[in-house]
Amino acid sequence: MPGVFPHTASRSTPGPRQDGTEGTLRFADLSRLATTPEAVESALSTYAGAAWTPSPVITVPQMPAQQAEQVFSAKRSLLVAVAVPCTAILGWQLVSALFIRPSETSVALLPLVIWALSFTGAWFSVSRLVRPVKLVVGAAGLTLTRGQVEIAYAWTEIERIGVVNWPRGARPFGLLAIRPSGSTQGRVDRTSMLLPRLAPKCLTLCLLPEVTHNQLHLEAALAHFADEHQLALPAEAWLRVKAGMPKPPVEGVTLRGRQPAKVSTMIVLALITLSMASAQLQSRVDWVPNDLLVEPFVFVGIPAYFITGMHQVSFHIGPTGVTIGAFGRQRLHIPWGDLDRAGVVSLSDPVEHALVLWSRPGAAIPRSVLLPFRRRYGGLRILTLQNYRVNASPQHVDEALARYAGRRHTQMAVLR
Repeated sequence: MPGVFPHTASRSTPGPRQDGTEGTLRFADLSRLATTPEAVESALSTYAGAAWTPSPVITVPQMPAQQAEQVFSAKRSLLVAVAVPCTAILGWQLVSALFIRPSETSVALLPLVIWALSFTGAWFSVSRLVRPVKLVVGAAGLTLTRGQVEIAYAWTEIERIGVVNWPRGARPFGLLAIRPSGSTQGRVDRTSMLLPRLAPKCLTLCLLPEVTHNQLHLEAALAHFADEHQLALPAEAWLRVKAGMPKPPVEGVTLRGRQPAKVSTMIVLALITLSMASAQLQSRVDWVPNDLLVEPFVFVGIPAYFITGMHQVSFHIGPTGVTIGAFGRQRLHIPWGDLDRAGVVSLSDPVEHALVLWSRPGAAIPRSVLLPFRRRYGGLRILTLQNYRVNASPQHVDEALARYAGRRHTQMAVLR
């Protein structure tokens, strides 16, 4: 707006800056975002209202106000693009196992992993090409159709509905879950052994790749047709908690990020070093195939580190305190009673926003080798939003602390 001068970023950071045209703020470079320009344009068209100016080169599907329903179905071109290479790889693995290297393939781990992944991708794509899945979201309710099977729910039969992402790892491969009103007896549940286990009375309706490749479009349709009280709570509230595991916090704000690049690099280098040591061991033990020692570290360990979400970190700010999670099962909880102050410290050069906790005298703050806290600014620097690539702005973190920390919250401090 005229007269408003937003803070702009320096040349070394990807933040907003004034464009050459007077009165125009170049807010973000889309090449630096982990999404497509079409997804950004779709989000603007859905939520910006009258402030949205359509792009002349990007076309996004619009939902007219008078439209009574919206249909979702996976594009056949995308299914073919997945089915063809997976089928080719699967055929080559079978030929190699039967005729080229039958003795090596029978004991090697990597061909088995490739075979399993290729078979899963080919089966999923071909089965959806033969019997497409169609999801219709309308004013009366929603209907899922696949072949002769039809699952229909009226909005009056749904207590909660929403998109559930995997707890960690491959988040784009989520599912559409519902919690029906009343008993779930006789209801169709499409949950398989490969899907996340949902909480009791929650049912899986379909996988996201079955109906859409853009989660934002489906969420916008649900927000358009469903009542506000029917939309889902945070995804953690939908997932079943294993016995003995601490229940994930529901009330509060959960911030997610990733391990610093140097930490992930050190882990990858450690796996490569182990593979080289295994190769040297194989030269001494001739009866053990080399692939059986090397492949678990390089071809299985490195992808598993990222696919299972071991590289992700979470930071929850809730009524009882702050909870930090990393490397899957590692979780530390710091109650508000052990803290004297909590806040965000901002540096201008270089640009850095650190989350700092000042402990109460005599309180023992839990520590872990996997979660190193450094002493900075008179307290414990838990993390920096830039290094851990947290998916929230410093203002959002400061607001969450002000809401749940109460009198212990200290306003964001700027150090120059």
